[in-house]
Amino acid sequence: MTVDPGLGGLGIATWSAGLWGDYNASYQTCLVLHFAKDCKTYEDRITSMATVFDRLVRGLDLNKVVFEFPEHYESAGGRVTAESGSLVKLAVLTGTLVGVLIKQDRVPVIEFVTPTTWKGQVRKELMQDRLKTKISDTMLYDLEHRASHAWDAVGIGVKLQEDYADAARKG
Repeated sequence: MTVDPGLGGLGIATWSAGLWGDYNASYQTCLVLHFAKDCKTYEDRITSMATVFDRLVRGLDLNKVVFEFPEHYESAGGRVTAESGSLVKLAVLTGTLVGVLIKQDRVPVIEFVTPTTWKGQVRKELMQDRLKTKISDTMLYDLEHRASHAWDAVGIGVKLQEDYADAARKG
């Protein structure tokens, strides 16, 4: 499972571990989870998202879950994000979701990847355009009407599997 946490939604992509390394074959589905509509505060949203995530992962046989981990950028936008507190809120959300996983009966391997590690510093639109040239029609169909968090969750999985396949070829 690859996860792109966001304050407005949570992008998730699931993959078959047995086919890992071939992202078109291992892809299962992607979705975006949202907090309950009646949430008024940040705390309510975090609690709601943790509850929804728990319902999703409970009973799944997850080997590994990779989260995009918040990263500070030394740019005007990065400073605004940091000053607004959004980066800290995103880190708290990510930690809360990890807390959900470690309470499961079978705890998966948990890893983190920064945005710079998997996509560099390209804009979302460019990353999505690059992804469209790589993925199967099934994946593209699933992503067509999804929020950017789903695109990022799939993008993370594609990048990790490309790296895995490259390492396997090199021996």
